[in-house]
Amino acid sequence: MAGNILRTQKLRLAIIGAVSFVGVVSFWSLTHDENQLSFSSIKSGVHNYFKDDVQSYGSHSIQPAYSTPRTSPRKHIAVASHFGGHHNVYMLVASTMRKQVAPNGGTVKVYANTPLGLGFQTILDETNLYTGPYGTPKQLIEDLKRNDLFEDDPGAYIDTVYFGTCEVDMEKYHDELLQAWESRPANDKFLVICGVHNARTVGWQKLIPEWSRRRSFRILSISDHVSNYFRKSLSERSDSPDPNEYSALMEYVKIDQYYIIAPIQDPIRKPANSGLVTALIQGNYEPYRRDYANFYRDLIASMKEDPKAWGYRPLSSGKGAAFEKDEQSPIPAFQLHLAGGHGDFQVPDELANVIKTHKGLDYKEFFALAQEMDIMVPAFSKDGAYYEAQGSSTPPLALECNVPLLATRRVTASYPFIDDERAVVIRPQGVREVAALKALRTGSTEHLKKVMQASPEMAWDIEQMMKRGWKRTNEEFSAVKRKAYENNERVVARILRDM
Repeated sequence: MAGNILRTQKLRLAIIGAVSFVGVVSFWSLTHDENQLSFSSIKSGVHNYFKDDVQSYGSHSIQPAYSTPRTSPRKHIAVASHFGGHHNVYMLVASTMRKQVAPNGGTVKVYANTPLGLGFQTILDETNLYTGPYGTPKQLIEDLKRNDLFEDDPGAYIDTVYFGTCEVDMEKYHDELLQAWESRPANDKFLVICGVHNARTVGWQKLIPEWSRRRSFRILSISDHVSNYFRKSLSERSDSPDPNEYSALMEYVKIDQYYIIAPIQDPIRKPANSGLVTALIQGNYEPYRRDYANFYRDLIASMKEDPKAWGYRPLSSGKGAAFEKDEQSPIPAFQLHLAGGHGDFQVPDELANVIKTHKGLDYKEFFALAQEMDIMVPAFSKDGAYYEAQGSSTPPLALECNVPLLATRRVTASYPFIDDERAVVIRPQGVREVAALKALRTGSTEHLKKVMQASPEMAWDIEQMMKRGWKRTNEEFSAVKRKAYENNERVVARILRDM
């Protein structure tokens, strides 16, 4: 036991020293000419620094897949998924990876069941996002064992595997994947990149130590808060008294985020004098994720109090009565759209004419519906995972479809890629979503007078919300999207160089 503790301490000191050393080297390389510093000698020195401890660590003989930044990027990448969804996620990552490796003779191959579901192949064809080769999910393991796949690069192996949905893919592939890794020559191990969506889906996470102690594992999430949750979780696991946990080097796992924003065609904007008529809440009907019940309650209460503001006539009495549109309304009647794959949206009788539901849409139909909206509403449950551990598709969908997102600072803190007034309408949390929609639709804050009088800070926030309004231009959205795309390019470049 004492020997194991000593080796653990020695390893940790070795890693800390090496990381510090690489930091100094990185600064030097940025401020000195290449001929003043031999990176190969640096790499050799750091490798020797790790060699005695890491290669003999535990019961494995390990040559790390990465331990220092590479002098040349990774070259042959497999993108794989057994999962029947998230095509928009892993195909966007595949596109960015291919863009970066192809100019240097690199390759990207997607291992997935084709044709891709929900018509995503049509999106790929229209945008030319990915035009590379495909294989089956089953074919991946065999290809990982081969070094004759690349005619222009004889003897080369696949050096990187990215899983689009590790919550499903890792458990499906793990045993054979590990065997393939172990069967490789010491200097030809591959790196596993886990695409993650929900940090609270924990079943597969028991497998992380097998890969983190091999220094062949990193995480690529779809939003910053998911990345932060994993950093906290892996740090806590590293403090476990369980030797399998604290010895697994999980605190050193690199974690990045890639923002899922497809480059679809800009929509045709509505006339500048149009009113706020349509709003979208999207996602499966799962109340623990979205607070449909309270949104319905708030909307019914507001419409009963002031039906004219919403373009409807007063609610008639009687069981099953529904609001009827007021055809004389100067602004067309408000319409709330709900789009999701499954579940009963349980629309109250009163809102039967206010709410339209959409199910079973393919990607193209879904994007087209979203682009018709005036505004998008998250409706996140206050205690739901979308703020802390799970990535929602609502913020990226709003941005990629050029639809302003009605958000709070809590939302933008979790999804900082959309934290820009050119893409969001910020409401203070003391103003409910329905109340904010009414103010934006009518241009009046009369119904918010009490809360504005109660707090000068909230009054200022409401005034700013109304001053900016809800309308945004395609050019504004494009500027915000450019920042997200640039982040994605930087992240992939870091990954390919083991940084």
